[in-house]
Amino acid sequence: MQHEKKDFVEKQQEKNRRITTVEAIRNKANFERKRKIEKEREAARYALEKVEASVYVDDFYKTYKDFMMLISS
Repeated sequence: MQHEKKDFVEKQQEKNRRITTVEAIRNKANFERKRKIEKEREAARYALEKVEASVYVDDFYKTYKDFMMLISS
């Protein structure tokens, strides 16, 4: 009886260790996935800012050209 109880307890402990290990692996995978998504978002924000900046410069250049054309007329 004592031996069976000991075996049962050991099996439960092993099962709990496996569950804990699986949960830790899942948590790490989720963390890495979230970190990857955040890096991709940051890269997208940077690219968008870069596009916005170039649009502003292009718009300024067109305005400048129009202004210069008006002055020279």
